[in-house]
Amino acid sequence: MKKARVIELFANIRSTMVSFFSITMFVALGAALFLGIRWAVDSLRGATDAAFVQNSFHDFDVSFPYGLDEQDIAAIEAVDGVGSVTPGYVAYVRNMIGDTSLSVSVRSLTDGVDVCGLVEGRLPAVADEVALSTAYADQYGIAIGDTFALVGDDPDAEGSGMAYLNTSAFEVVGLVSNPTYLSAATGTLGPAQDGSSLRGFAYVTQDAFKADAFQGRWPCAYVRATTLDGVDTFSDEYRAEASRIKAELVSIGEPRAEARYDAIRAEADAQIAEGQSKIDEGEKLLEDAHEQIAQGETALTDGEKEIASATTQLETGEQTYEQTKEQGETMLGTMRESLAKLQSAYDAANEALDANLARVSALRWEVANVADEINYFSLVVNDKIGYFEKLDEELTGGKITQEEYSEAQRQTSEEINSLIEAARERIKANFPAIAERFPELLSFPLVTVDVPSWIATARGKLGEYTGVVSGANKMLADAEADLSRVQGEADSLKSQLDNGWQQYYDADARFQQQLAEAREKLEDGRRQIDEGKDTIAEKSAEIEEGKKTVEEKSAELEQGKEQLEEARAQVDKIIPMSWVVSDRFTTGGMVVMSSVITLTENVRTVMASLFVIVGLLVCYSAISRIVHEQVTQIGAKKSLGMRTGEIMAGYLAYTALAVVIGMVAGVIIGRFVVEQILFTSLSANFIIPEVTRAVGVVDTLAFGAFELVLLLGITFFVCRSVLKRSAIDLLAGEQTASAHQRFYERWGIWRKLPLFTQTLINNCVNDPRRVFATIVGVASCTALIVTAITMDGNIRDSLTSHFGLIYEFDATVTYKPEMEDADEKIALELDAMGCTFAQCMKTMLSLDDEDAPGYVTIDVPKDEEQFSTLVHMD
Repeated sequence: MKKARVIELFANIRSTMVSFFSITMFVALGAALFLGIRWAVDSLRGATDAAFVQNSFHDFDVSFPYGLDEQDIAAIEAVDGVGSVTPGYVAYVRNMIGDTSLSVSVRSLTDGVDVCGLVEGRLPAVADEVALSTAYADQYGIAIGDTFALVGDDPDAEGSGMAYLNTSAFEVVGLVSNPTYLSAATGTLGPAQDGSSLRGFAYVTQDAFKADAFQGRWPCAYVRATTLDGVDTFSDEYRAEASRIKAELVSIGEPRAEARYDAIRAEADAQIAEGQSKIDEGEKLLEDAHEQIAQGETALTDGEKEIASATTQLETGEQTYEQTKEQGETMLGTMRESLAKLQSAYDAANEALDANLARVSALRWEVANVADEINYFSLVVNDKIGYFEKLDEELTGGKITQEEYSEAQRQTSEEINSLIEAARERIKANFPAIAERFPELLSFPLVTVDVPSWIATARGKLGEYTGVVSGANKMLADAEADLSRVQGEADSLKSQLDNGWQQYYDADARFQQQLAEAREKLEDGRRQIDEGKDTIAEKSAEIEEGKKTVEEKSAELEQGKEQLEEARAQVDKIIPMSWVVSDRFTTGGMVVMSSVITLTENVRTVMASLFVIVGLLVCYSAISRIVHEQVTQIGAKKSLGMRTGEIMAGYLAYTALAVVIGMVAGVIIGRFVVEQILFTSLSANFIIPEVTRAVGVVDTLAFGAFELVLLLGITFFVCRSVLKRSAIDLLAGEQTASAHQRFYERWGIWRKLPLFTQTLINNCVNDPRRVFATIVGVASCTALIVTAITMDGNIRDSLTSHFGLIYEFDATVTYKPEMEDADEKIALELDAMGCTFAQCMKTMLSLDDEDAPGYVTIDVPKDEEQFSTLVHMD
């Protein structure tokens, strides 16, 4: 391009910088989204394949419900392309976390294939050690050293994983990851054997499994193919070779599975036939035994009739004996009741006598000592009264001052009051009975300010104490009189009680003698009857023993019949089954990864397409506006002799430069922003290693060429119509219709509009391209925002909107229909808790389609199998 045209190009860019930036921005955003999302998906694929290589992940998983033996393993190894075959054990168990039972897959450790990625701790070394998946342990707070306990109502029940393990409690020694379960979420690991969702996986040593429970076979085998080593799992080459090997594995499995079914069915039929023969023979023997027992029972009936007459006579004598015994015991009982009442009266009199003795003894001591206490107290009080009187004389005679008088009187008052309080306490403690009877002993007044008044009162109280001593002596005499009376009553009751017991013992001796004579007569009659019964008893015992034997044999026969019917039912369940050959794409981790990749690629296509479409509209409006604004310049160029192609090249270069700059910016944004954010967000949901991020040169060039062709085509389309016009026509500029009256200006409403509004409308009509460009720009950007918000809301709410409680629920209550009234009881409990719930049966089916491998969950109404209740907490 000539220098003048380059200068003109950049001058044109400067004058239309906003339009140029708009084109560049939309090209950059479209490229960033398309390429960034694509590279993020490629990085996910690369990280997934790296995880498979790092852990020597199997290419195929061959499982067979009837087990794989050594010959099956050898046949798999003989398939062209197969490198190694490693058999393994697997069981689906239930682990109780709090009140919730969770499904966990327990697998055996394998050498050289499906190697566990050790995250923490170590791998199990003995049968009672286990390594748990990291996500499961983190979600439910399980740490190394904890116990991993399995639960189940019946460990030996069909389908119970505990039937295949040697222990139900393991010590957690490590936390691991495994490519079988790439997803970090515990709810996306696939289905368990009972149809529930797996929440975690665990690895144990092979000796933790019961080999005999698998009848010496393996439930599954992991296959690695030499022809697939180093081949990208997501490539067409891998899929083609994997499909070939898988088809061969299926083809060799069909005849072997059929032969295994025929052998199992034949062995089962033979065992059932043998059991039926033994039951027929047992029934014939039981018929003969029943006939012999019937003959013996007839002979026993005749002998029992002869004994019945003698027994009737004996029963009459026993009735007479019982009547006599009852009458005598009634009489003796009446005497015992009378004696018991007399004994109670005697006991009460003794208790009263003991109480009186203790009271009189205590009272004697109080009476003997209270006089000394009173005399001592009276002597001390009189001495203090004399001291008070002496103080009065000394004060009157002037021997002491008023102050000395008052101080001596105060000190003496305190001494007397202390003396009175001490005397009260001694009387209460040492003479309680007298103090209670004569409360005046405790009411001696304390000294107050008016000492003369107190002296008069105190002398009066001391005079009363003489009567207290006399009253105490009388009180003692009354108490001793009561004691003599009670003693007399007790002696009288003792005499009556002794006479009564003597009469009772005499009557009891006579009664026992009469009973002994009657018993002797009864024993004689009973002995005669017993001698007659002994013979019958011996024969009866023989018959009963025969009956017992017959019953035992009958029970054994019935049990055998039940077992035979159960065996027939089990045999009916034996149906032809084939090998299940699964490739990497049907594992739980790959199902989730494939879903994420497919969804991400769909989002990439939608979002990139939106930005490309909007970019085309923006380019069209921007170039159209630029060209029509430069009509006069284009006419001048034509008049100066420039060709149409040369003028067109300038606008194409304008667009091409915008595309190139936009692509460069888009690659940078896509690599360092879109891919970084998307890969970091998506990879956080999986357990995959860090890999070198993908940057596709071919994708970049292809998308850049696609954008360049589209925008150059739009530019060419916009410029072509203008460049066809002649130079004279172009020099005249854009023609507007403002020279003549427009049709709407003739309307009456037009004249009523303000001048500003009329001018605004005319300007829009005069420059429709600029109006179109503005509307397209605003509408396009608004459409992108609305589209993004709508997609976010629809994706988030689509499942809830379609399926309601079936999808969005807080808890699952699982139970079995054989539990009596289980559904009604659970419904009542949930209603009482204020929960909304829906009853359904949930099961998971495995899909094995090369184009869409994965699992499907089906929720259907209640059936005869186990079903669940989905609960939404209000």
